[in-house]
Amino acid sequence: MTSRIPDESDRVDLSQYASVDEALSAAAEIAEHFRHLSVRAVTEDNPGKLVGKGHIFLTSALARAKGLHDGIVREIRADDTHTTFPLLRTYVELGGLLAYVTEKPAYLDRLMANPRDSPVGRRRVSFEAVWSVARRRYPGIKMAYTELSEFGHFGSFGVWASWSFDDSDPEPGTLGLLSHKFGPGWRDEDRDPKLAAAWLVEADQMAFREATRFLEAHILPLNREWMGNGQPERS
Repeated sequence: MTSRIPDESDRVDLSQYASVDEALSAAAEIAEHFRHLSVRAVTEDNPGKLVGKGHIFLTSALARAKGLHDGIVREIRADDTHTTFPLLRTYVELGGLLAYVTEKPAYLDRLMANPRDSPVGRRRVSFEAVWSVARRRYPGIKMAYTELSEFGHFGSFGVWASWSFDDSDPEPGTLGLLSHKFGPGWRDEDRDPKLAAAWLVEADQMAFREATRFLEAHILPLNREWMGNGQPERS
């Protein structure tokens, strides 16, 4: 795993993966660490296994990250472009939110309050505000999110996802063959599944980096403070 933060020139380089399986294996190696981070939050320097809002947020975010990772892998293997890319959009949102809350931990009060029942919960920020913070560390994240949103909101990417155009051997008087595929399938069978798998690696890395930052900045110091105050040990 790399802790390097991508710079503005970075794009997902599909040539670094020989196959979809290779990219998915790289993603799986990262996702395996999510449970360990969750355990660290509750147990490291915390003999009483006490939990606060930050612990609840982080362990829930890591559970969501693992669930999304597993779901995306499943849908890539099922060749379901219509599910894969909307799930990737949700996963990128989670990474951005982790980055935002790490920088602005007081936002947890708004995030964890139900907007239906609490005026605090109704004062949540827009995702534009989230990206304004997250892109300080991930300059290309807003562009990736915009592309995924174009698919998820059924814009042009979504509309054309089930259509393909072959102009390699057009019949006389035509420009080529326009084909529609109903159900699972990739528009570009060579590129699209590898692109989805490579984006999954990026989303996993972002979630891992930002969860680790939140753990080290806001959870472990609190655990040590509690321990210094003589919290009881729990068997």
